[in-house]
Amino acid sequence: MNEARLRKQLEEMLDFDLGNVRREWDDDSIEKIEAMLDFKLPKDYIFYLKYYGNDYFKDDYCYTPSYPVFSQTKKEKYMADPLFGLYDGHNNLERAINRFKGVEYFPEELFPIGDAQGGNLVCMNKEDGKIYLWFHDEGVDNCVFLVDDSFEQFIMNFSYHEEEQSDMENVKITIKPEYEKIFRKAVEDFKNKKLKAK
Repeated sequence: MNEARLRKQLEEMLDFDLGNVRREWDDDSIEKIEAMLDFKLPKDYIFYLKYYGNDYFKDDYCYTPSYPVFSQTKKEKYMADPLFGLYDGHNNLERAINRFKGVEYFPEELFPIGDAQGGNLVCMNKEDGKIYLWFHDEGVDNCVFLVDDSFEQFIMNFSYHEEEQSDMENVKITIKPEYEKIFRKAVEDFKNKKLKAK
């Protein structure tokens, strides 16, 4: 693990809303999660949990998996927001783990580490620490996709992608004359009803 590189990337892309409540979590807090999972967490993920957690990404940061994701979305870039952590609240890791523990359609070898767009999840494998995307609506046989070999690799695959803006000034709408008459009459009727109401 390259701690300096990981820290730089995290601080560049994470939106720190927790402000003054930031703290460094102790080993006991990490060991509690490991006992829940019966899994020794990888060092790069422990680093994240100790110093960060419950984090949202800044706008326009997208994730490009190391391995292709053959889903119905056919997307190359994904959004993951937020990543879970040890702080109390909605994005608490322990709460997320318990929510999916024993759920029939959720793979028991995985645990959630963050939300992905559309109610999907970013997950870690309890056997080797690899990162997966879990799609809740892809069907039982093909809903889990390996995306990275480590948490650090996952984080380093985030980059800034400015959202393409549509140029609405250059859009021209053409309406057939018969529909234009209907719309104009509807507008006139609406104006007349408003005037009568006064």
